Parts: sequence; structure tokens; C-alpha cells
Amino acid sequence: MPLAPGTQLGPYQITAPLGAGGMGEVYRARDTRLERTVAIKILPAQLSSDPIRKQRFEREAKTISGLNHPHICTLHDIGSQDGVDYLVMECVEGETLAKRLEKGPLPLEQVLKYGGQIADALDKAHRAGIVHRDLKPGNIMLTASGAKLLDFGLAKPAAAANLATMTATKAESPVTQEGTIVGTFQYMSPEQVEGKELDSRSDIFSLGAVLYEMLTGKRAFEGKSQLSVASAILEKEPAPITSAKPLTPPALDHAIRRCLAKDPEERWQTARDLGLELKWIPASALDSRSMPVLKTHVGRGLAIYAAIATIASLTFAGLLRHRSAQPQPMLSPVRFTLAMPASDPVAVKSGPVLAFAPDAGRIAYVVVQGGTTQLFLRELNAVEGKLLAGTEGATAPFFSPDGQWIGFYAEGKLKKVPVTGGPAMVLCEALEGNGATWLPDDTIVFNGDWVKGLQRVAATGGNPQLITHPGAQGEAFHWWPEALPGGRAVLFTVQKGPGGGGASIGALSLKSGEWRTVVEKGSDPHYLPVGNILLYLNEGALWGAPFDAEKLQVTGSAFPVLQGFLVDTYFSVAHVSSSKNGSIAYIRGTSSQPMNTLVKVDRAGHEQPLTDIRRGYEDVTLSPDGHFLAMTIMGDTWNVWLYDIGRGTLSRLTFEGDNRDPVWTADSKRVLYGSFRKGHFGIYWKPISGKEAEEQLTATETEPWLTSCSPDGQGCTYDLGVSDPSSGIHLLPMAGEHKPTTLLAEPTAEAAAISPDGKWVAYESAESGRSEIYVRPFPSGAAKWQVSTEGGIRPKWSANGRELFFRRGSLRSESTLMSVQIQTAPAFTSNQPKALFRFRYSQSGHDYAVLPDGEHFLCIKEPDIGPTQVEVVLNWATELIKR
Repeated sequence: MPLAPGTQLGPYQITAPLGAGGMGEVYRARDTRLERTVAIKILPAQLSSDPIRKQRFEREAKTISGLNHPHICTLHDIGSQDGVDYLVMECVEGETLAKRLEKGPLPLEQVLKYGGQIADALDKAHRAGIVHRDLKPGNIMLTASGAKLLDFGLAKPAAAANLATMTATKAESPVTQEGTIVGTFQYMSPEQVEGKELDSRSDIFSLGAVLYEMLTGKRAFEGKSQLSVASAILEKEPAPITSAKPLTPPALDHAIRRCLAKDPEERWQTARDLGLELKWIPASALDSRSMPVLKTHVGRGLAIYAAIATIASLTFAGLLRHRSAQPQPMLSPVRFTLAMPASDPVAVKSGPVLAFAPDAGRIAYVVVQGGTTQLFLRELNAVEGKLLAGTEGATAPFFSPDGQWIGFYAEGKLKKVPVTGGPAMVLCEALEGNGATWLPDDTIVFNGDWVKGLQRVAATGGNPQLITHPGAQGEAFHWWPEALPGGRAVLFTVQKGPGGGGASIGALSLKSGEWRTVVEKGSDPHYLPVGNILLYLNEGALWGAPFDAEKLQVTGSAFPVLQGFLVDTYFSVAHVSSSKNGSIAYIRGTSSQPMNTLVKVDRAGHEQPLTDIRRGYEDVTLSPDGHFLAMTIMGDTWNVWLYDIGRGTLSRLTFEGDNRDPVWTADSKRVLYGSFRKGHFGIYWKPISGKEAEEQLTATETEPWLTSCSPDGQGCTYDLGVSDPSSGIHLLPMAGEHKPTTLLAEPTAEAAAISPDGKWVAYESAESGRSEIYVRPFPSGAAKWQVSTEGGIRPKWSANGRELFFRRGSLRSESTLMSVQIQTAPAFTSNQPKALFRFRYSQSGHDYAVLPDGEHFLCIKEPDIGPTQVEVVLNWATELIKR
């Protein structure tokens, strides 16, 4: 009888079933002592009295307890309770090779990689005198860290006695037999079928059958019954690999056929020999002068045909390696276009949208789907791609080193999802998504809140560790990380000025925690191991420079490598992604800012245009008298502009430096804004009448974000957006010496909004681990109230102060505009928040304004039409190396 969730076996609490087989049932469980997830395998109660079964079960424990290897499932414990015998093993996340093969053959590079790992695991077992005897795709798990060999339930010491009889079972079930021959027929060696004594070479035969299936998608030995399968194993040769994969490297074809030799003496004699052969093949494949090189240039109208026509090229693209010992022939570039329907364009408004798998075998990109964003995965050796369920709201995708997982941001969290599909897993909180990179040690370096610098978290989830602290050297943000080979160091963008100004490339040693600048002017770094080339964005173009990844330094002059692609200038990032073997994908376009529009939206989400003037609008605030809008307009420099609502006219207010985040004084006569000039930040104000010059009120160490002014005209709130002792909310007096004071010394507090009567301040804070909206007395008071219940950012008061608005959701993904009724007398109380409408508008610092009637909102609407094509260049590094 299956175990119910909650059942306790010693210190282990059953949580869910994982599967069942001939040698037991497997459950997911929680180790209550060490607070970790484990897998528990039990022997069914009705078979506990079977001495042979129980002996095999106990033998599995003894067998795998002596095997400590990264590609063998680890045994943690063994126990017995109430007649139930059980093993406690590591819980391996991923999918079985059998499940993966249901989708078709694997790319050549993965066959070589996983095959080498399995061979290495078998070598460890064989050296310990253990033969697995049931090596098959169902006993191989594909995980983020590589292949894992499972289920030594049929393993036995190599010199044990043989069993000689075969019993019949149903042909459609390739499961362990209940008779004297144990194993799975399709993967048995000839000597195993005949019931002879087995040694390690039997496992090598089974691995050859597995490799054959991984490469071709078909079993090496097939038949309508197990008897016919057994006959094929004993008497027939499998169909030539080249009949299914014509461009298979001859060395790999030879390696697999040698595994499948009928006579054990003619096979590889050790798994180590086979593993070394598989490691040698990627390098040797490029030495074959007889291999064809495809040269194809495909127009946009032939996107699907191009994907099919270049499958052969893709096989070799996965093998491309930089070798410094001697010059090697390089594959010619292959260009084609991936197209998608106009109804599902690429979502370039949601941060970087492309991720190229390390082996160039697949591309993930963010598309607009059903009013939100979602990840779309395209295998380049397939005609069609697929949407990945559970990735709604996704931004900024990135691949795991083995290409089996995609990380992304959504709903204020860092998540991951397997490329084969399945539930998305939450790794940690991440309010925003400003780049991430997956390291070989299965940790992720990311920026999930641009003010906090770079953080590091386990790819299985947990509490992030802060590893850089922006502000120490005058920089504002550390974002867009890129792991270097070996995972010992990370490149990242060091942002000093707003809007892309003042960006440089830093290199961080993960061992020492120290970093230094390697490129003085640039952002969004990428590294190509093929050719040792550092790529980075500078002035709307992609540049390359030779780079020593060990010494963390540029070793030669930079040169332009690509133009004509879309750039998000606000976040200093390009819609470009490169694979580790030297291919590239990008979205065509220019770095010009989007031509947004201003719209008026009612509480039900119905909108109407406010003006037909299109500009790169951002950060809109309404004057207290309701006559003017102050906003940032993005361009080569960022400046504050005014829009006269009555006249419908637009005029520029600032002319020097980069200026943004405008807020109004209570009398509607002046606008305050943050400014970056001559390498320094500060807060300025200027009368809208033009009769007086602008004035600097104070200097700041980093970029200030102004949020509101008090109705008595005495102070303005702002925060600096850095994770250091100066973080929190500050109050700047607008009279006298303009000496700032700390209003609220909470590191995560920001976005303060002073109430119309000047007695309260609303703000957002992530003190609980998630951003929520709080209200405190203004200017001081110990009491505070949380008014949001499921997250909240960007609070705004209604004109009468009896309602508070905020957005529920993260800064970079789709959210909902919420409303909560407020009562301040005789005591402060708030009602349950109510959803108004889905917020599908530009999201920034001041991303909406509340009109005096409390029934309408002014928002910034971005263009609805997005690009519908992704440009791909395979073997692109060949061109760069020639330069």
C-alpha cells in the first residue's frame, strides 16, 4: 500500500510519491534533522518476506554506500521501521534520459558530455568491483550538474555466480524481470541474455546501446517480443548510425560499435578507455578534412527552411572549441532568421529578451503572449518551438551551463524551469531582474534589486549572499553579470551615471571578493571562449577585445563587431546573446528610444490618449494644481520637460547634464529633480516660469531619486538607492542651508509619498523579504501600518487623502494597480486592498500620476508593435578571429 504524505519513517517525513519499479517504490521526503529534501526507496511490504528480493535490496545499500562520485546518486542513510525497509538517497532534480528521449535524439555535444560522465561513473563502480547490470535510460537522470547514474538495485559483485534461465513477460514493459535473469532486455549484453557470468564489459555494452539511442533516437536492438529482442542482441548488428545521423563523426560511430561488439574481448575493456575516447572526439572531429562545411545565407522569408537546412551545421557548431596549441580549421558562419507571428512579438519592453544555450543548440526568448510575457524555447534542430508553461511574466532569461535549465525573473522572484517543460521553481526573492549568470558550481550570480549590487544564490534556491556593494567607489549599480570559464570570476557592468552614462566593465574575483575595471567605457559584457574575446556594448554598437580570462585583463585593441541591433539604453543592455561556442543571436533595430504616448486611464482600465505627441517619456508627475505634467524624456541626454494639459504643448525645462525624476513643490511653481553633471550627482530645482535660474540644493554621493514634497513646502523626500548606511528615506529642507536629514533609516525603504494633509508618509519596504506598502506618521512617529497584503510598490495618495494607490507586482514585470481606503481619525485604519486594472504601461520611478478627481490616472503607454524576428549567426566567432 503506497505511503501517504506525512508518513514518518524515522526522522524522514514522506511528502510525495516519485515513482515505482520492480525493486521498490520511491518517495520524496523531508529530512527533519538536516532540513533537506531526500528520496526514500522502500521495499514493498508484500515482498519483505522474499529473501531474494530483500537480499538484493540490502545489496543495493552496501553497493552504493561505497561509491562517492559526482555522477552517481549519493546514499545518505538506511533504515527499517514497522517492517518497512528503506534507503535514503539524495533527491535528484531533473528528468530521466528515458523521458528526454521521448522528445527525440540529443544534440551531439550532449551525447558526448553525458556519455563521458556515465562512463566515468561506471569506471568508479567497476574499480570497486561492482557491475551495475541494469544500465538504461530510465536509470540515468539528467540534472543541472550533469548526468547521474541511479538504481544499483540489480548491482552485484563482479565475481558473483550467474543465473541461467529466462522467463517471459509482457513485451511492452521493459522492466526488471521477476525470474532469474535481471536487467532490461533492450540494453542487455549478449552474455547477460545467455545468463553467463558478467563482468564490467557487460555494462559497457549497455552503455553503447544507450549512446546509440541518445544519438539516433532509436533503440539499437528492437523486436516485437522480448524473445525477438534477445535474438537481435545475440545475432544482429544495429542499423548504421549514419542512416539516422549522416554527419556523425566517424570516431564516435567507431566508439559505439566497439561498445556493441558481441564478443566482450572485442569491446572497450574498461569504462575509462571509453570515457577518454568520448572526451577526445570533440577535438578530433574538427581534424577530419573530409567533413563538409555548409555555407548558407537565408532570407527572412525562409526562416523555417533555414532551420531545417542547417541541422547538419548545428551538429558541428556544438563541437567548436578554441585550441591554442596549433591553428584549427573553423566552420563557416551560417546565417538565418527565426520568425514568429505578428500576434506574439518579442517582448523587448521587458528587459533583455534573448538567451542562447552554451552549445548553440537552442534559443530562449521572451514573447508577448495573452497580455503578458512568456518564455518561448526554440530547438534549432526542430521546425517549431514551444511556449514554456509557468513562465508567465518572464524577463531576462539565461541558461544553465549544461543547457538543461532556463533561469528567469517573474513576479518579483528569481526562478528556473527545465527546458523539457515542467513546473517553474522559485529560487529567491528578486524585485527586479537586471541580469544573471549560472556558474559551473551550480550557483547563480544575479542582480535582483539594482540598488543592492550583485548577489549569489544556490541554483536549488535559498537565501542570497551579497557579494558586491555599489557606492564604495561612486558607482550607482552593479548589474548584468557574466561568468568567466571555470566560474572563478564574473564580468559585470559598473554603472556610475544614469541612462547609460558613465558605465564601465568590472571583473570580480569570486574567491577574493575584489573587483577591478577592465574596460573604461562599456556595458553588458559577454565572453566568447572561442577566440578569447570580450564583447561589450558601447555607444549603440557591440565591440570586441582580446581578453585573458585568467589574468582578468584586456590584451589588445578593441574593434567594432556588430551594429544595427536593439538596445535598451535605460538599462545599458543590448538585445544580443552569444553561445559559448561562438554563435550569436540578436534583434534587429536601433538604439533610439521608444516613442511612447501619454494616456488617461479610468479605474476600470479604459484608456484614452492625452496627446498625440510621441516621445521617450518616463517618470511622469502631476502638479498639485492639476495644470502641468513634469516628466523625463529620454534621449542622448535625459532632461525634464513640461506638458501643459490645457494647451496641449510640450516644452523643455532643463538643458545641462542628465536630469530625471521630477517632483513638484506644493505651490506648483517649481520642479525638483536629480541631476548628473561633470561626474557628480545632485538635487536641483527650477521655477517653471523661467524668470529665475535653476539652483543646486545639495550634492549626493550616488543618484538621488526624488519622490514627493510636503504640502507646507518645507521638505522633499528622496532616497539614494544604495545598500550602505546612507540608504533609507531622506528629507531635504527647501529653505535655509538645505541640509538633508534621515527621515526613515530602514535600508530597504524607498518611494516615500507624503499625504495631502502632511501628517502621513506612505512608502515601500522589503523588510519582510517582499516589498510591501507601509504608512507612518509624518515627519516622525514610532507607529507604522502595513496596508498592502500581497506585495506593493510605488504608493500614491488621492487628492483628498482618503485613498492610497499602489502597484502589486515587480518593477520590471506586469502588475496590477491597487486601491486601499484609508481612515486617519480617530485612529489610522485601512481596508482590504482592491484591484483596479492590469497595469500594462511603462514602469519606472514615477510611472503613473493620480488626477485630482481620484477616478483617472495618467500613464505612459509604450508601442504595442514589437519585433517578430530573431537573427542568428552560427559559428560567428570565425569572423571575429579572422579580424
